[in-house]
Amino acid sequence: MADTPIPDEPGLVVHAPPGKQRWSTACPSAAAAYRCLCGATGSASGPAKVLVLLEEWGLHIECSPYRMVMEEVRRLHGDPPSSSSWPR
Repeated sequence: MADTPIPDEPGLVVHAPPGKQRWSTACPSAAAAYRCLCGATGSASGPAKVLVLLEEWGLHIECSPYRMVMEEVRRLHGDPPSSSSWPR
């Protein structure tokens, strides 16, 4: 399977196999792609490569306008700020 086309707008796209609503690491036809606000892009096919891509995408959450929102939510809940603003 060829790598998934990069989205036109910033965001992450993870494709579920035909007939399924959710993607799984057990799916041999796993595919994902992202475009970040900073200009970085990536795409992958296959479970192992998609997992690496998801980790890469997670590093780009700092570029997201939602980062500040997540930090405020953490502050309001009394959670310490994280080095990565991605919700855990």
